Amino acid sequence: MDTRIARSFRIVSLATAVALFAACAGHEARHSGGVTAFPSGGEVVTNMLARFSSLNIQCGGGTKPRLTCSGVYMRATKRGEDFHVWNPNPESQNKNSVSFSWLNKSGSFGGLVFGYDNGFTLLPPDQAWEAGFDPISALCLFPYDAATWNRSDDGCGAYPGIPDSGPCQAQGITEADQWIARYRDHGMYGHQCSFDTHLVWPVYQGWEVRSKLPDLHKLHNEVMLRAWRKDDPGLPLESFFYIGGSAKGRGEAMANQRDFKAVIGRWVPVVQIVLPQSEGSDAYFRYLPEDQAVPETRTASIPSAMH
Repeated sequence: MDTRIARSFRIVSLATAVALFAACAGHEARHSGGVTAFPSGGEVVTNMLARFSSLNIQCGGGTKPRLTCSGVYMRATKRGEDFHVWNPNPESQNKNSVSFSWLNKSGSFGGLVFGYDNGFTLLPPDQAWEAGFDPISALCLFPYDAATWNRSDDGCGAYPGIPDSGPCQAQGITEADQWIARYRDHGMYGHQCSFDTHLVWPVYQGWEVRSKLPDLHKLHNEVMLRAWRKDDPGLPLESFFYIGGSAKGRGEAMANQRDFKAVIGRWVPVVQIVLPQSEGSDAYFRYLPEDQAVPETRTASIPSAMH
């Protein structure tokens, strides 16, 4: 990257931190309930495609990292557990965070964790705020699956027994090439450090790692998001998705849509997603009326969220 651009990233770092702190302070518990209008299924997939295709590396006039306004936050899920899939796993060791993958044309991947075939998506913080939901902020990111279940510090810290797997910046790792030199030949997973998601430059470098290692494209990335309350009506859940071609995934997504409408009172679409199978390829997002277990409803009566 041009050194002038790199310098500009560093100059805005302090302003970014201040802006994000102020934004987060004002983003708590803003969902007050009532009858609310929501986008159609067609509008949802159009929005998802636009965010996937966006190559902007900054948001908010250059003060915020791209995670706040672009990409598609995907959480792979499996029915049959003792909790609704849209809630944080009560058995997780990381009680304050939830693991997602972030899909963007410059941060794409070809498969989900454990080979899962369905899940749900969340709106990024900026769009969640605009839509009247409670933004869910990112805590850290790993270029690849980082076995965060066993990590300290809400999944962002070191993996047990691997001292150099803590946060990147604390180890002086601030560039993609440094990250690759340290971790590429160690099998990933526990052998990774996490990038800070509050500043533009570290987030950019995190995705630069993936662009420099196209042979590892299929392996998903991992972004830790702040956890939310059980059955929170302010959760910016955007869609339930399934991977194109999976009848089982489609069935689970439809069942999750039905449960969400019954519990939360809000309709969200079931969306088919086809993941890109090579770096730089397109993803496809499709809204199909026959995939909807619940007829499309543009309004809902949402209970107040008490935080």
